[in-house]
Amino acid sequence: MEQQVKLETNDFSFKRQVYILYNTNYNNDDFSMVKVLLVEDNPLNMELIIEILRSQGFTVDTAVDGEKAVDMAEKYTYDIILMDIALPGIDGVETSKKIKSKPQYKNVPFVALTAFAMAGDKERLLNAGFNEYVSKPLEVHEFVKKMEKYRK
Repeated sequence: MEQQVKLETNDFSFKRQVYILYNTNYNNDDFSMVKVLLVEDNPLNMELIIEILRSQGFTVDTAVDGEKAVDMAEKYTYDIILMDIALPGIDGVETSKKIKSKPQYKNVPFVALTAFAMAGDKERLLNAGFNEYVSKPLEVHEFVKKMEKYRK
């Protein structure tokens, strides 16, 4: 038996919980969430990216530096990793290499998030193993378009 519930919220995870509670024919594929690890040391950038991703139905975990990102990638499995390049301690390129060395991350897309927007930076990062390049400050519409291809 299915009941219709009108929600006055934009909180996707709350909507998912309510959907599960009120729908006896629930199938997890109805809300196949893409799990993202966002590695970003700037709190304002992190907040903006989290809001954008969650509004598009992604689940987001965060890390503020390379060491924390490696720890998170060992504990959990992610469908995509968004990596700031200029991180304190281990930079984003080295952090990505460490994570990609783990078998479960061989085919996981890595997206470079960077303020490096000089000629050659995009090619350098793509050659370093990143699947996508996003320059900061973020152009929201373009970022959403790029992330669309990673939704399930």
